[in-house]
Amino acid sequence: VEDNSIFPLKHEIGEITIEPIDGKSRVTWVSHARVEIPLLGPFLARRLESSSGEAFLTILKGIDSAN
Repeated sequence: VEDNSIFPLKHEIGEITIEPIDGKSRVTWVSHARVEIPLLGPFLARRLESSSGEAFLTILKGIDSAN
């Protein structure tokens, strides 16, 4: 994650948990990271969080449609 970021990023934790529920799967994704740019870091982190979440959801939808 850190190597592929366009920002100086400190990735502290990344975790994906998959649990079966009523014949389906619940996927929980937890990721904590900091953009290490003074003053702009928190703003850029929120933008990164939004786009990362959308990308992960797109991946999950692709997996679901393949089944």
